[in-house]
Amino acid sequence: MSAWERARRLIVAGNAAALAAFVCVLDDAGRKEIASHLAGHLRERGARRWDARDVEPLRVAGAACFGGAAEVASWLNRRDLQLWDRHADDAERLLAVLRFRAPAWRSDLALRLVGRLRSTRDSGITKTHGEPGWQLAAGLVAETGVVPPDNDAFVLGWVWAWQGRWNRNEAPQTALADDPLLPYMIPRLLGTPGVEVALRWNERISWPRLLRGLVDRGRVERKILLDACVSRFAIGGDERRLRPAVQVYQELDTTVEEVPVRDFTRLLPVLPGAATRLALEELGRAERAGLLSDELFGEVVGALAFRAEKTLVKQALVWIAKAADAERAARSGADRGGRVAGCQVALATVLGHEDQALRARAVKLAVRLAPAASPEAGDALRESAAELPADLRAQLAQAYGEVLGDDLPTQTQTQTRTRTPRESLPHEILPREFLPHAIQPITTVTELFAELPALHWWRDPERLERVLAALVEQSYRDRNAVAEAALAWRGATLPETHDWASSGDPLEQLLAATASLATTKWRLSRFRGFIGDVHATSPGRMVLRRLTEIRRLFLSGRTIPVLLATPTVSTGQVDPDVLVSRMERLESAGVEPLAADFEQALLRLPALPSGVDAGVAARARALTSQAGRRLARWLDAGGLPQPEVRCELVDVTVPVPGYAYVFAGRLRTHEVKRPRADERFAALLDCVAERPPGTDGQTSDSQASDGRSFAPNDMPEWWAWTLPTHPDVLAAYLLASLYVSPDESFGYTTVLTGLAGTDGRCGSAVAHALACGLGFKRQEDRMRAADALLGLAVRDLLPAAELGRAVAGLVTSDVLVLTRVISGLADAAHAGAHRQVWTAIEAMLADLLPGPGDRPRTGLADLLALAVKTAASCGARADIPGLAEVAARRGSSRFIQEARRLHQEITA
Repeated sequence: MSAWERARRLIVAGNAAALAAFVCVLDDAGRKEIASHLAGHLRERGARRWDARDVEPLRVAGAACFGGAAEVASWLNRRDLQLWDRHADDAERLLAVLRFRAPAWRSDLALRLVGRLRSTRDSGITKTHGEPGWQLAAGLVAETGVVPPDNDAFVLGWVWAWQGRWNRNEAPQTALADDPLLPYMIPRLLGTPGVEVALRWNERISWPRLLRGLVDRGRVERKILLDACVSRFAIGGDERRLRPAVQVYQELDTTVEEVPVRDFTRLLPVLPGAATRLALEELGRAERAGLLSDELFGEVVGALAFRAEKTLVKQALVWIAKAADAERAARSGADRGGRVAGCQVALATVLGHEDQALRARAVKLAVRLAPAASPEAGDALRESAAELPADLRAQLAQAYGEVLGDDLPTQTQTQTRTRTPRESLPHEILPREFLPHAIQPITTVTELFAELPALHWWRDPERLERVLAALVEQSYRDRNAVAEAALAWRGATLPETHDWASSGDPLEQLLAATASLATTKWRLSRFRGFIGDVHATSPGRMVLRRLTEIRRLFLSGRTIPVLLATPTVSTGQVDPDVLVSRMERLESAGVEPLAADFEQALLRLPALPSGVDAGVAARARALTSQAGRRLARWLDAGGLPQPEVRCELVDVTVPVPGYAYVFAGRLRTHEVKRPRADERFAALLDCVAERPPGTDGQTSDSQASDGRSFAPNDMPEWWAWTLPTHPDVLAAYLLASLYVSPDESFGYTTVLTGLAGTDGRCGSAVAHALACGLGFKRQEDRMRAADALLGLAVRDLLPAAELGRAVAGLVTSDVLVLTRVISGLADAAHAGAHRQVWTAIEAMLADLLPGPGDRPRTGLADLLALAVKTAASCGARADIPGLAEVAARRGSSRFIQEARRLHQEITA
């Protein structure tokens, strides 16, 4: 029996241990014989599940028998030879069969395996049982002593491996000191993305204390660990990602001489939360020890003054006040200078702050430092003081000379300084994704398949629409050419053993169906459905329905000249003239349109309040097919009507075993029953919600009162492309998603980007969706909402007053945090939407201002300050209920001062 025959029997039997013992005693000729047959055996074997019993012996055979390290690395990293458990056993076997190789060869393989590691997205429990491939790579690094290349997955695998060993009680915590990988891991540990999750996975294990113990035992150099902390601070990130570095630094109990003064000073403008507090504490220690030079002191107070957090600005003023006292006590007037220049530059920054109390304190400190001021510092202070109130400006002028302000005494001059309100905003201020453009069709088969490498079909609606349209049209023109190109694409892109006909990727299935037109007769049963778990009422389901029916079209051996629903502009809409032309092409070919494609095309028609062009309407009436006559009726009636959507806030408690999720509130949307039956309105529900055949699509009286909730689900990037002309309906779907948790959007705020490009009436649902987006914890979500607000404002579609009422309702219900909303409104106002933001704030204040004896809500002073700016920018005049009473209160709090300023601004 040949070496291959015996090895093959062991592989088929799944006996990896016996195969490892066999190949270890083979000579070179036997190993070469086995290696020559492995690729062919894998092709004959075909695709198998990852848990097939022959995977482990195949890995052993390749590791032992292939000649080059690159060849072995490629074999072990094949997708169809990956293991998802038993990693330790696999690594032990492979290390045993690899020990006969030369040291240089094994070092080369170690470097290649480490470089190819990729971290999985599995849960922590799965990761503690071993990241795929990590144990083998780590074992080779430990045995060869080679320095591993930088790879975040290698570091994460190391942390998870130790967490797993401790979780299974396989080693004491002190065993970490004897790990041969320790010298390589420590400098890279804190800077690895995702390590914060791994370090905190087991609450019984404190990595900061473990690392401190390694320093005390001399296994880790103290300076290396300190440098690793500072390097992690320099990388940046939110407070959660920096927390391990903060904790390790605090655990080290640094001496004042070890404080990295220059690093902390340089990073102070950008550090978040706890890292900022740590930097301030350490810089304070250095200052008390006399280790902070005048130059660095100026940088520190300047950085603090620049920060948005008021507590940090106050800290800057405290440091400046102490410096002023020290300067006065230590030096004569002629010798003063030192730290004064840096302090005055910081004070110039504070003079532009929104907080009136901070500005007043900054003016007092500037006056105290005036005797030592340089001409340059005086100029900076006078320039920054131009927008101060008259009383503060006068105090500064006495110390630094005349300050020119922007308020003038006479009524005529006041009117002169007021900006002319903008009736419309320039489109140039919008982010690029909001600017509509024509969608260019794909005209050749070569161009079609050149688009595929960059296509992520579930995230890129425009590219997929172009590809689908070209696939249908080019197949109609030349079936064989498309089929041959599809087969060539498969050979160049997919593994030989990959069965694209049974793929879970709908695009691969669709291309396989395209290739079947001119090659093999495929059976429908070979294709798996890929609708999956997308909810029946999710707008994203429409694209899956269309992919399914196009696949069925190809498998039936038929083609059609054109798809109807392909958008003509990047907002997702279809031009009526183009749609009629496409319907004419179908009728000329004697074929009916695809059902879901036709429904989607109707939904993508723009709003037609004045009807369509007379010529287009006449051509539509001349259509003879059933679909053509239905299209003509839609166009004559002005397209799909805008259904009304109302919103209400309900308390929701969702019990989960082992947890207690109590939501402060959740928005529920209800579709209001329309006064008469309307086939177009029914179509909206049929094609999006996939209602059962025979329903008229109308909500009953009971449904209208009890509510039909719009259920959210997958593919939010597609939602606006499904309903580009019905923003309120789109927002109704979105609202059911946005408040699963007040602090987590789960990616659904991507819908807001598309919402800003829709065309139609925006009402209460849009207002509530924007309000929810503006109130999220993550800055990225709030920025999407602010951009959407701006996009609607530019096109004069923003329901500003309803937005204000929605925010007020959600804030008073303790669902939204007011301070988060203000930042988004301020961004939109800064971009030019002064009038719209003022309208929203005016509506908010009517409900948010406290009554007699009530305390103001947190953030209300900031809202009033923004109201002053926007009201001044658009020349607003208004009578806000309760504002005069608040302005008349006694006291000097910032809330009362801002209320007085606003009342004066809108009543002058």
